[in-house]
Amino acid sequence: MLIGLLLPNQLLANFIEKLFGIIRSDKQQLMMDFYGIEISFLASRRFRVSLIFQLVAIVWIVSLVLIDVCIFQVMQLSEGGFCPQQRSDCFSFRNLQSNERIDCEPGEKLMNLTSPKAVCFVWVYKEITAIAILNQIGIGCSVFSLMCYVFKLCCCWSRKWLGLVVIILLALGGITIVILTFTVTIYLSMTGLLLAIGLCAICINVLQLFQFASHHQRKTQTANN
Repeated sequence: MLIGLLLPNQLLANFIEKLFGIIRSDKQQLMMDFYGIEISFLASRRFRVSLIFQLVAIVWIVSLVLIDVCIFQVMQLSEGGFCPQQRSDCFSFRNLQSNERIDCEPGEKLMNLTSPKAVCFVWVYKEITAIAILNQIGIGCSVFSLMCYVFKLCCCWSRKWLGLVVIILLALGGITIVILTFTVTIYLSMTGLLLAIGLCAICINVLQLFQFASHHQRKTQTANN
């Protein structure tokens, strides 16, 4: 986030225009057309920080997805599941405060588990091939493009009340999935969990941007009158 704030404003505005479709109506003054509402990228700190946060959050989530696949994997196992093929550190997982280390031999079934699920941490970087890395980079780029598109779509939806309801439901759904995953109720891969967190971040950010843009529009109209 700090790196994003230190980048030149012109460069940031250019990134945001290309990735999020927020057009610069005045490239000198950096006035931006936020889906029908003119907002100054330079003068409005909240608007600027919100867009930088969204850009950094998407990059961060895609980076974690690549790390999870190419370097360090986190796997969830239930009773009777097979342990990872590589040597790993596994823990029985009752809740966020209660866990203990367990033996999980590579390729063997996990038996006598005393909690709903186990979590294994596996280093995989030694076994991944160059082709696999290139494939994962391609998938990461696709995830990045998808999340940028979802943000643009949610911004468009936020201009209508029905769209706002959909965004709120998506945010609540994503938050519910994250909470249930951490409270051991459901099983979700680390990639799936990161995407759910990303969806929550997008929806919450769009909602606060809608509130800010609406207030800014009313304030501008009052000043003009």
